[in-house]
Amino acid sequence: MVTDSQNFPVSACGFRRLRSACAAILFLFILFSLILCPALAVSPGSNGHGELVVLVREADTGNITANALVYLDGTAAGLTSGGNGSVVLHNVDLGEHSVRVTRDGYAEITRTVDVTGNQRITISLNPSNVIPLLTHGSHEEKIDIVFVASKTRYDCTVQKKMTTETYTADRAVFLQDVNTLIAGNYLNLDQYTSGRVGLPSDYRDRFNFYYYWDKDNFADAFDGCAGTLPDHFWENAPFADAAVIVYPTYTGPYTGASCEPDGCASGLGPGAHTWIKVPADGGRLILHESGHAIFGLIDVYCGDTYYIENDPSPNVWSSGSACRRSAADDRWNSSACGQITGPALTPGESVCSQPFWKYDPEPDIMGFGVYSYFGKFGEADTTRIDYVLDNTGGAKKA
Repeated sequence: MVTDSQNFPVSACGFRRLRSACAAILFLFILFSLILCPALAVSPGSNGHGELVVLVREADTGNITANALVYLDGTAAGLTSGGNGSVVLHNVDLGEHSVRVTRDGYAEITRTVDVTGNQRITISLNPSNVIPLLTHGSHEEKIDIVFVASKTRYDCTVQKKMTTETYTADRAVFLQDVNTLIAGNYLNLDQYTSGRVGLPSDYRDRFNFYYYWDKDNFADAFDGCAGTLPDHFWENAPFADAAVIVYPTYTGPYTGASCEPDGCASGLGPGAHTWIKVPADGGRLILHESGHAIFGLIDVYCGDTYYIENDPSPNVWSSGSACRRSAADDRWNSSACGQITGPALTPGESVCSQPFWKYDPEPDIMGFGVYSYFGKFGEADTTRIDYVLDNTGGAKKA
């Protein structure tokens, strides 16, 4: 017992020394790991990159959403798979990024993500008020036109606008009129343009067509010149290059100026929140207003309208010499350039004259009156249209 008691202090001392040595070794191991292997502390990918997995789900059901297009910082990065509704983005720089997700039938959404390593995010999509009709590619690559139903029409019998359920109570009637307008005008654009200039052979494929439907919120075609769009339209359709408000055929006889088919455009050129209003049976009136809103064309009639020398490929010039130079450059007949003049369209005036010049002869769709029935886009108009069609895509959307 004495021997044991005498040996006990020696054994305790040895144990304390061993424990201290182990602690020192463990401290050195941790320090070595932090210095030479910092990635183990924050788990990012190698060389300052991470892997970002984007999962896309339906907001109301939680179901996977396949074929959703995912953009990273504005660049298309991939489609979600049908297996798990995800797309894997490799070698993403650490730091903040924008992730945008789009899919037909759903409202697009953009989120800011701080990538700190290998991680995943879930994005939920809500059903959209914008429904595809005829599409040929992504929003970034096409001219996107969205049709909107009007809750009002014009009654020629009582000479005022009236609320109507022609469209609001029957979506099928609205879609029938819209499809007629698309097929008879946009998809037959080559019939209404100059054959000498011509259009791209695949011009039909350069359009995407949609319609907007919110059962509680419709357009009013007769609130202001071009009408008013539904509340939050541009929030729901931020990609739209132009909106087209369609109103039903007038009630009563088409007699007098107030009961002639009426169209109007707000804005000039695609991608600038432009919109127009047209009647369902307005003939080529939709092409005239689309000339403004989609192609940036200027009126060539003399009246109370807006004039500017659009650039490039103008159809109106600020001087006769500028018109003749363009004609010579394009090998047109420069003697066809003429000042914009004509009978007064404003009451109380006898003649009209504007300090701008045009090239295309009447009947020009960008002229007055006759464009609704048998006008065409002339060489200058068609050159401008061709320019816009050839510059669809990322450059146009920027």
